Amino acid sequence: MVAVKCLQQHWTLLCDDIRHGTIAEDHPKITDPSVRKAVMKILVKTNPKLADFIENECKRDSSWEGIVSRLWPNAKCIVTIITGTMSHHINNIDFYSNGLPIVSHMYACSECFLGINLDPLTKPPEVSYTLIPTLAYFEFLPILGEDDNQKDNFNQEKKQHHPELVDLVKVELGREYELVVTNYAGLYRYRVGDVLRVAGFKNNAPQFNFMRRRNVVLSIDMDKTNETEFQNAVKKQFTIL
Repeated sequence: MVAVKCLQQHWTLLCDDIRHGTIAEDHPKITDPSVRKAVMKILVKTNPKLADFIENECKRDSSWEGIVSRLWPNAKCIVTIITGTMSHHINNIDFYSNGLPIVSHMYACSECFLGINLDPLTKPPEVSYTLIPTLAYFEFLPILGEDDNQKDNFNQEKKQHHPELVDLVKVELGREYELVVTNYAGLYRYRVGDVLRVAGFKNNAPQFNFMRRRNVVLSIDMDKTNETEFQNAVKKQFTIL
């Protein structure tokens, strides 16, 4: 969605650069010399035909409905992450892409690659990931209840006994867990902070829905609001409007 919004704001500049095969000296956005040099390597020649095509499509409909499929007519799918609290982007993606399939093909984080979606064309709300046990050692911390965010407080952790970690082969269908990884880079029992729900099994391998991050989004006085509650409130507000 960020790319579409950026294109909406700057498509005229893009068309000018493509049409003339160069970047204007007074370009308002590309001012860093190294970035300018890198972009100039791509704009090796003028392409008025492409510039006219982009301009005509961007001017054709002020709502920009289907702009992705119109500018990229050979596109077969949209590869992005729309699980958990990113799901509110689904309607916008469908609008701009004319309903192209949305593919969330992998599950990864900065600590390691975690798993894959074995059915990439499944509907976004039903996306699940199968963790690959050779990528890291996975353990799971059972979620105790809706107020689990409050139980994450550092001082409380010193006093409370957490449930024992559960191995990958012992997770239960329908239960939610926080992912804990031990990776090849040296992290030992690192709490990733992702909350996963066991959605089913592929042969004997459990598959997980990504639900949310476990950190607190809003903390006002004694009121703790987690990511899921915040998203539901936003969705409800938009529905009312």
